[in-house]
Amino acid sequence: MKYWYSQPGDGNDVFFGSEIRLTRNLSEFPFPCRLGTAAKTTINRVIYRALSEIIPELNYCTTEELPPVNAVALCERLAISADFTSVPGGAALVINSDESFTARLCYADHLRMYFRSPGCSLSEIFQNADLTDDRLNSILGFAFDKNLGFLTENPANLGTGMRASYIMHLPCISITDKTARLTANLEKLGIILRPIDGEGMDGSSYLYRLSNRITMGIDEKSAISNLESLAMQIATLERSCREGNDEFRRQIDDAYEYFNTAETVSYEDAAERLALIRCDTPSDKIPVINSLMLSTKPANMICIDTNLADKLLRDRTRAQIIKDNILH
Repeated sequence: MKYWYSQPGDGNDVFFGSEIRLTRNLSEFPFPCRLGTAAKTTINRVIYRALSEIIPELNYCTTEELPPVNAVALCERLAISADFTSVPGGAALVINSDESFTARLCYADHLRMYFRSPGCSLSEIFQNADLTDDRLNSILGFAFDKNLGFLTENPANLGTGMRASYIMHLPCISITDKTARLTANLEKLGIILRPIDGEGMDGSSYLYRLSNRITMGIDEKSAISNLESLAMQIATLERSCREGNDEFRRQIDDAYEYFNTAETVSYEDAAERLALIRCDTPSDKIPVINSLMLSTKPANMICIDTNLADKLLRDRTRAQIIKDNILH
């Protein structure tokens, strides 16, 4: 299966991917927190039909229909959050084949749409997201106030209802202990930097989500422009940290040696060492490393082969998969 992150992208040495999230509610219905399961199911079907008119080859399932191991695998692939399947009855997921588009229905809001693409591509994604949003609004009628903007269950999302994110690969900034100060400085500018591994997963892949916090008093294009400017500065810092760093080079070499000799590889060891090797990988080969970073996570391996529920067998298989893909 070819997922969105296994495709080439601009600036992919630092930019793992880009994402736009749009939060919307239908004007004729209360927020999901005030609805029963039957009403949520009705709304979900209405939204799914509208989405299917715009986006091809979508799949639909309720949270109750989603097997736990598949839910964890989706979380590992950054398609849903760790808490998505724990919401009260009535929530549903809409997803396309490469997971570049997902929608969570009657989760906290009636609709949360996610548009994803590899590399540094927020402006391009927003064009697609904006067109889809306009077409859906003409069909569904979103709740909107001329003063507050799009109405959302959480007041923090009022206004544009948009969260724009870059998923950035920042191993050298992390290893040289620059993340705490960087995070604090960004917070003052209304920008959030947090580790992806903090979103319900273990391990240290050195992937961070850089996103806007402010949704009121600023339009979408300005928010994206501000975020892009800061992301470029962070990317420059990461690249300069890597350049001529002998200790960092040694850690990369150690990662290659580890995979060359290891007969078993835990997910935690794979995550950190693949992240280091990614820094030594040519741009056209980075999609291979991206795929390894996510496909060798536990639930994804179990979904491919249920025998890999056995941890020892899974660790042996992971070691061989990595050797086959990066050492030959």
